[in-house]
Amino acid sequence: MDGADLSWSDVLAGNDAGFITMSRTVILDPPSATQVPIYLDGAAYEVDVTVGIVIVAVTVVSVGGTLIALLIGPVFAIGARRSRRDYALLRAQGAPAKTIRAIMLRSAGLVGLTGAVVGALTGMLAAIITVVTTTATGSIAYPTLTLPWLDVLGIVLGGTIVAVLSAWLPARRATRDDPVLALRGEQPEPAVSRRTRPILVAALLVASAATAALTLFTGQRLWLMVTGLSGTIGIVLALRPLLPFLGRLAGRLPLNARIAVRDATRRADRTAPAVTGVAAAIAFALCVAIVTATQYATASAAWALRAAPGTIMIYDGHYMASTGSENPFATSVQEGDAGGETSITTAQERQRLQDVIAEFVPETELVDVRMLSLEGDQFPRILIDPDKTCPAWADETETYNHYTDRPTGTGYPASAASQNCWIDKRLSDANSQSYWTTNDGGNIVVDDGRLIRALGLPGAEEAAQALEAGKIVLTRELDLWPDGTAHLGIMEDDHPAMAEWEQLIEDAQGQGVYENPPDPIENATVIAEAEVFDWPSAQWQAFIPESLLAEAPLSQNAPTAERVGLIATSDGLMDVQQLDQLRDRLLLLGVNDITQARGYANDGLATTLTTVTILAALIAFAATWGTSRLAIADMRQDLRVLSDVGASPRARRRIATALALTIGLLGALAGTLAGILLGTTAAAATASSDTIARDAWVLTVPWLPVAIIAVLIPVLTAAATWLQQRTGIDRGRAADNGIALNH
Repeated sequence: MDGADLSWSDVLAGNDAGFITMSRTVILDPPSATQVPIYLDGAAYEVDVTVGIVIVAVTVVSVGGTLIALLIGPVFAIGARRSRRDYALLRAQGAPAKTIRAIMLRSAGLVGLTGAVVGALTGMLAAIITVVTTTATGSIAYPTLTLPWLDVLGIVLGGTIVAVLSAWLPARRATRDDPVLALRGEQPEPAVSRRTRPILVAALLVASAATAALTLFTGQRLWLMVTGLSGTIGIVLALRPLLPFLGRLAGRLPLNARIAVRDATRRADRTAPAVTGVAAAIAFALCVAIVTATQYATASAAWALRAAPGTIMIYDGHYMASTGSENPFATSVQEGDAGGETSITTAQERQRLQDVIAEFVPETELVDVRMLSLEGDQFPRILIDPDKTCPAWADETETYNHYTDRPTGTGYPASAASQNCWIDKRLSDANSQSYWTTNDGGNIVVDDGRLIRALGLPGAEEAAQALEAGKIVLTRELDLWPDGTAHLGIMEDDHPAMAEWEQLIEDAQGQGVYENPPDPIENATVIAEAEVFDWPSAQWQAFIPESLLAEAPLSQNAPTAERVGLIATSDGLMDVQQLDQLRDRLLLLGVNDITQARGYANDGLATTLTTVTILAALIAFAATWGTSRLAIADMRQDLRVLSDVGASPRARRRIATALALTIGLLGALAGTLAGILLGTTAAAATASSDTIARDAWVLTVPWLPVAIIAVLIPVLTAAATWLQQRTGIDRGRAADNGIALNH
């Protein structure tokens, strides 16, 4: 429509008039749940949404804030150590402790503010480039560029606060440092005493274990954030007591490495902050990798295969229940439609079909997909034992009670056969490829074993043998009765009750109706032995043998096996372009659509998750190298002493590199343990409650990326240190040569 934008009230008015109305204004600024008629209790829905957002926000802020604090805290600690003599001189001249603390905190605030502003501007620039690039390529993934200035301001403010808080402990320690010891260059006392540290580490680890147990007992997954954070801090604090043991092992190392390791042990006040920074950086990268891998694996697990990958599924428009894409995340230019009547009826048409497919898939075999249909108004359904209790995750009884003003607890828990038990596989199968169905909406397949074998699903041969033995093949355990049988109901709508229900809908005039439709009437039941094969695809509910059609009472209701489509066997996947070409050719033969069975493939999500993981790894490397450089810079005086006593430039370079590698490996050890713990708890805390209840959440630790990050970052840091030290030494030589020439 032209003219002014349509508001939400305009959309509601259009709905009342019988129109489906879409408004760009409403899409960009959706109404609250309290304004949506379908939500009788919009406020409760808003609360649920808000709680979910709060959980995610708390998780991101707590995990991110802790890791940032652990990452930049060591920078301030090492900086304070390098400025230790300056602070001691100020104290010796009468400067109070609060002056020293104020200097450090203000410096930290300035650094934090600068870094936060630069980071925010960089992030916004990256977002602008992403939106412009994707839009230029024709993608509608990001239709509008929106810069949330308040969020950006909050991030800048949060980054500044975290920087100041991270500098608090180093500042506090600097104010308590003995000026005499500092001016002498003697090591300060540890911030945490040797007796206190083990107690603190034990307390943190106990808290981590206790909150994990609390989560198991209460089901409140927000406690997992305490589990991850306390465990991470405990692991990092446990490193310093291990340094003396590292020094004892140094005796077996080459001379340069031995000097570096023992220096790291002796200068624990320098090594511990550096290792903490490296551990935080690696933990951040691994946490991101685990969370993103878990998200992808969970989405992949919800995508149920229709057949062995590569199998071509051929749809006749008359029997298609829906027209989904071959893959919702793949790009296809095909939008053709062949109409709605059965078109492949003769042997010649079937042969032409096979000949065309064989040009793309040699040695293919066509197999009919036939489904059970009954005469008249009757329809077949697989019945569930009413004595079975509905799984808690699928039981919508209390929601039904709430919306229909029934007392709480009425009908709870629901029977698995109840309409309030939402266990239809189409609710859990994320595979959006088109699927076959009969005119009455059923998907009970009639087969002699050929189709099952051609589908190639796990256990296909055993399932085919069960069919040949006269058994019904079920695809989920819930449909099996206690005596090992399946019940095939011959059903018919309760027409008088259905008319009343339809009148109720008409009287509602487009408003929500929450009364369930009347249950159909069970006219007769076929009972047969059955076997279950776990095939979660919504396409396949059950397979019945052809012999069952000739047995009473099914034979008394004019059963037919309607051919709703075909499959063509194939051993490999075609790319999108090839599939489009085959689809174009088959459209000319009257085929409505084809798809190819394949596993989950979300290119957009995969690219996003891979990019995020790589960026996290790069950030971890930059942080590790920066922290190691600070530690080596603090070691410069020791390297000068070695130079004065005759150590060659090569030896000094090897010592600096060995120190960087030591810090990197120690940090990688702690960071790997902390990252796995933190990533696991963060992934679990932010997972969908429904996904966990359905046991559909798939925790995934990508061990190869974890190993690469944990090993490669320390090694690359050591290599970068070697190159940097070599460049510095070359410059020193050039300067020495210049001085000699001048003389």
